[in-house]
Amino acid sequence: MNFKKYFLYALLIKAVLFFAFVFSFNKDHKDRNINYIFHYTSDYKSYIMPAVNLIDLGTMYEGEGQPEKKLYAHKMPGLVPIFAPLYYFFGFSWGISFFVIIQFSIDALCCVLLGKIALRIFNDKHAFYIAFFLYAFSSIVSVSTHFAVSELFCTSFCILTVYFILFGKNKRNLLLAGLFATWAIFLRPMSILLLFCLPLFLALDQDQKFSFKQLFKNRVSVLLVLLPFTIFESLWIARNFKVMKAFVPAETVMQTFGTPGMKAIFSMLLDMGGDLQSWNPDSEMLWFCSYPGAQLYNKEYADSNPFQPNLAKAGIQLQELRFLRSMYGMYCDSAVPQATKQQLESGIILVSKSISIRFKTNAPFYHHVVAPLRTLKTLVFIKRPYGFVFATNGLLEKGIRRWHFICYYLPLILFFPVFFRAVRKKNNQILIVAFFVFLHVFAYGFILRLSENRYLVPVYPFLILGAVATIIYINQFFVQRRLKFDEPLEK
Repeated sequence: MNFKKYFLYALLIKAVLFFAFVFSFNKDHKDRNINYIFHYTSDYKSYIMPAVNLIDLGTMYEGEGQPEKKLYAHKMPGLVPIFAPLYYFFGFSWGISFFVIIQFSIDALCCVLLGKIALRIFNDKHAFYIAFFLYAFSSIVSVSTHFAVSELFCTSFCILTVYFILFGKNKRNLLLAGLFATWAIFLRPMSILLLFCLPLFLALDQDQKFSFKQLFKNRVSVLLVLLPFTIFESLWIARNFKVMKAFVPAETVMQTFGTPGMKAIFSMLLDMGGDLQSWNPDSEMLWFCSYPGAQLYNKEYADSNPFQPNLAKAGIQLQELRFLRSMYGMYCDSAVPQATKQQLESGIILVSKSISIRFKTNAPFYHHVVAPLRTLKTLVFIKRPYGFVFATNGLLEKGIRRWHFICYYLPLILFFPVFFRAVRKKNNQILIVAFFVFLHVFAYGFILRLSENRYLVPVYPFLILGAVATIIYINQFFVQRRLKFDEPLEK
């Protein structure tokens, strides 16, 4: 395949999506944009400010000034090596603009690399075209081009990791695979699952069959892949221990995010399998945010009951949830005195814990099995596309949203049959890909009970590889059927 030609195709296709997003973001949100192409999001500071503070003040911490200073381990610093030099040489405005351009370029590059990965796995030129065009035309990853979040780089580095491990016949490629896997982990810690899957590629023999003998033979290769993570993770742990006097191997986002009152309600809803995304139209958290005076207040929804019927069986009444919501509404009111707010905070924590304990005691099966399955369902089956904070809802915006759903659900639907077909055909490389996806989804949805769909963005290209497998298998089936019917009848 002509690399330069398809990279140019990818740039052109991605440019169409890029300028469609730019046009929509700038319609009514000009105050939230920089140089037209970068768009502010609510959490951009937690990714960008550590790099800014590192250059300006010599250390990483959150916040924009000394009064807001917080020792930083909120998120792992995966974007710091990228944005810090851009900020140093170009300042914030142009630095963040070049940051967007780099994201755009690497997104286009990964279209070609994903196609080459598909070609390598399936040994079929059609696999390259299917993977390339599915990823190039998709908006799932591209929308993050305009934000200062970790999704695009993490997704791209996951692709680079698999690319180098598949073509990793030398030490350089193996070290690069390990480096990009480590970088992906420093962007999204859940990417550590890559380190469980990469040795499986090295355990395949020449016939692509799993072999412990082959894994032992490649033990030096495995060590080379793991070496970058061992080095950089050790440095991160040592840094955190020195600065924070604590063992922090990953990040503290779960501990430091939100107020104690908000975290108490989050914890209660997680125990019930509730949806924490207040932007979802029928989520339990939206119901808690529907109090008079709130930006998200909706009287009709506030009067409804979005909770599962089994709550009453567990001894939890809607009335006490409404009481908890009223306390939360006062707690979020900036006009409430600090002393009163502290009392409300204690009350919210007490009531939330009481409800959680009763739910766990009276509905143990639901809490341990059904609740995480509900979260898993919310995670996988999206209701609103991430990143489309369009102020208007014109024809272009409606089209982008519908296209986004198609780009997500088509590979998702085509991915499901691949595992069973791969087992039958003994294509162990695609089995490893499927294993990585299942691990990722299960860990987020069932174990951690996190339902925000953007956590699945890094595995999206691997959903596409599964879709490629299904399309190729279907094509082979019909080709074989046609050849069978075209055989001449015996005389």
